Amino acid sequence: MKNDLSPNSSARPNSKESQEEDCPEEFSFGFEKVSASTKRKRVNTVFTSVANEYDLMNDLMSLGTHRLFKRMLVEVSGINSGDQILDLAGGTGDVADLIYRTVGNTGHITLADPNLQMIEIGRNRLLDAGACNVSACVCTAEELPFRADTFDKITLSFGFRNFTDQYQALTEMRRTLKPGGSVTILEFTKPKAQTLKNLYAQYRSLWPRLGEFITGDKASYTYLNESIEVHQSQEALVEMFRDAGYVSCFYTDLLGGVAAIHKGTKPISD
Repeated sequence: MKNDLSPNSSARPNSKESQEEDCPEEFSFGFEKVSASTKRKRVNTVFTSVANEYDLMNDLMSLGTHRLFKRMLVEVSGINSGDQILDLAGGTGDVADLIYRTVGNTGHITLADPNLQMIEIGRNRLLDAGACNVSACVCTAEELPFRADTFDKITLSFGFRNFTDQYQALTEMRRTLKPGGSVTILEFTKPKAQTLKNLYAQYRSLWPRLGEFITGDKASYTYLNESIEVHQSQEALVEMFRDAGYVSCFYTDLLGGVAAIHKGTKPISD
C-alpha cells in the first residue's frame, strides 16, 4: 500500500515508502489526517449539508468571480460541438449548463458527482434548461464506471481538493479519455505575492462565519479554508499530471493565483 507523500495525500509513492505496507494510508481532511473511508464520508457530509445553498455561497464568497472562472474553464478546455463530455464533481450543474450551450444537441454531457443531493440539484437545473442530452451518475473520481476511451474532454471545477486519492483520480480520468482528449481542472490555489496572499487569507477567514449565517454550518466552510491551505502548488499539480501519463501539461493563474486552471492531454498513442 502506498503512503502519503504530500499534504493533500495525492502524490505517487517512492519505492521505499511503497514497501512500508504495515503503515496505514492516511489522507488530509483539512488539517486532519484520516483514513480513506473517513475522508469520503466526511466530504460527503459537507456537501449534503451545504447543497441547497451551495450556489448562493459561491456567489457571496467569490463576489461572483467564480462564474467568470468557470467560463474560462470551458473556454480553455476547447470543447467543440458534438463532443462527449464528462463534467466530474459537477455538483449543481452550473459548469455543465455552460458546456451544454457549446456541445449542442449532437454532443453529450455526463454529470458525475459522489454526492446525491448535489447531483439531483444539477440534474434538475439541466432539465429546466431543456438539456436532453445529459446523463447523471453518482460515483467517485477514483473509480469511474465508464469504459476506456469514452470522452473527448473532462472538466472539473473546484472539486479536485476533495478527492481522496488525486493521483488515482487522474489515472482514471486518463483511462476514460479518448486518445488526444484532455482534462481541464479549475481549482483554488494560493497567491504567490505575499501581500495578496495575506489579504486573501484575511478575506477567507470570513467564510466560516458567512457559512454559519447562510447555511447554519460553520464547520463545512472551516474545512473549505483548510483544504485550500493544504492543497498542493500549481507546479506540483502539473508534475502529477505528467506522472499520471498526460502530455502538454500547463497551468494558468487566475486573479493573481487565487485560483488556477490546469490542463493535460492524453497521448494519441496511449
